[in-house]
Amino acid sequence: MNLQRALSVPRQPYVRMGLWAAATVGIVISLLISFQAGCTGDVKTMAAGDVGRALQLEEYAFVMALVSAVLGAAAFCQTLSSAYRDILGCVFAFFLFACLWVAGMQAELQGMRSCFN
Repeated sequence: MNLQRALSVPRQPYVRMGLWAAATVGIVISLLISFQAGCTGDVKTMAAGDVGRALQLEEYAFVMALVSAVLGAAAFCQTLSSAYRDILGCVFAFFLFACLWVAGMQAELQGMRSCFN
């Protein structure tokens, strides 16, 4: 029992709030970059504008969404006290990243619609 207590990460509320805040800011930045990528062009070969720049912005948004998913999973794990914390954290990160990927595609489509109509 003492070994488990020694290996456990302390769950402090300020760490959890900081991780949630960083994840939220990352999500907003990722969606804004996706919208800007749509304004630049591409959206998978409809290509109105600078396709190279649009793909570069999509890559930045992808990385930011991945980082945000990891931060969100870390914050989620801070709320758990079970033995399955690692597994649930990975599942949450995967689910959050999938949702961010779909939301990023929607933001990109909305950016293309608003900038090229």
